[in-house]
Amino acid sequence: MKPKTGPELHSKTRVGPPVSTSDEGSQPIGQFYEGCFKCAAEMNEEAANFVRHRIEEDMKLPQKLAKCQSPIDIYNTQVGFYMQMVDDYFREGQKVLEMARTITMNNEMANGTSNSSSKSANDID
Repeated sequence: MKPKTGPELHSKTRVGPPVSTSDEGSQPIGQFYEGCFKCAAEMNEEAANFVRHRIEEDMKLPQKLAKCQSPIDIYNTQVGFYMQMVDDYFREGQKVLEMARTITMNNEMANGTSNSSSKSANDID
């Protein structure tokens, strides 16, 4: 059997919402993309808020370091800063993953499909 190439390869590949000739089991294309754009906007807003928060924290560090009286104070200030930074990134990562999981679940429910990979770690026995 000859491998498919060019148009043959992509003839059955479709990106986007489920499309059918009847109204059963599919949502209007506009609703699908509206949901996609809304989710993208929410994730962009979350990212912008996180970056704003991190920049504010980064800008506070020089002032905190200027108040240090000894090398131990500098060390403790820097360690505290980096520990908080790691915690902030970890929590933000959790938020983004939860948002993506929720978006995936909502999309699956809207399309009437189910994917076991969208389960959270708490759902696994």
